[in-house]
Amino acid sequence: SGKSTLVKCVLGLERPSAGEVWFEGQRIDGRRRSVAHRGQIQPVFQNPMSSLNPRRRVGDSIADPMAVHTTASRREREAEVARLLELVGLPAAAAQRYPGQLSGGQCQRVSIARALALKPKLIVADEATSALDVLVQEQVIELLHRLRTELGMAILFVSHNLAVTRRLCVSIAVMHRGRIVEFNDADAIVKSPQHPYTQTLIGSVPTLLGRPSAV
Repeated sequence: SGKSTLVKCVLGLERPSAGEVWFEGQRIDGRRRSVAHRGQIQPVFQNPMSSLNPRRRVGDSIADPMAVHTTASRREREAEVARLLELVGLPAAAAQRYPGQLSGGQCQRVSIARALALKPKLIVADEATSALDVLVQEQVIELLHRLRTELGMAILFVSHNLAVTRRLCVSIAVMHRGRIVEFNDADAIVKSPQHPYTQTLIGSVPTLLGRPSAV
C-alpha cells in the first residue's frame, strides 16, 4: 500500500517523486535535509536480527551514532549505552554481547536503544513488532508507549495490524494503493471506519478490535 515507501521518504532514504516532507515547520525532503534532521529522526526496523551487525557487540552498535554525531568521549558513550540499555529493559552487561546471543525481542530493544542514542524527536518504527511473537509484541508496544510518555517524543508507527496500532497510536492514517484513504483518531477509525479498505482491515481482526467479522 506504500507504507514502507513513505517511511523511506520520511527517513531520507528515498526522494519522493511528488509531494513534500515537512518536519517541525521545515521542509526536509531531497537536499533540504540537514545533519541535524538526521539525528532528530531515527528508525527502528522490522527485523532486529538483520538490522544489527552480527559481528559487533551490542554496545558498539548503540554507541555508533554518538561517535559520529556527538563529541562525547568513549567513557561518556559507554555510560550512555548502559543507561539506554536499562531504559529499554536490558541489563547494562548486555553491551558486551553479540546479537546472536540475544532473543528477537531483546534485539529489538537494542534497536530501540540505538534509535534513542541521539535523543531524537521522532522515532519511525516500520513494522517494528511484526517479526516478533504475540507476547513479545505486547512487551515492545508497552515499551514504546512508556518511552513516548517519558521522553516526550513522537512515534510514526507503521503496521498492517490495526489491533496493534490502536494500542499505541493516538491517530491512524490508512493507506491503500499508495494513498491515504482515511485519517482519524485511533478510536474513531476502529469504531466507525468509513472506507471499505479500513473496514476490511478491521474485519480481519474481530476478536482483538471487538467488532463482528462481517463488514
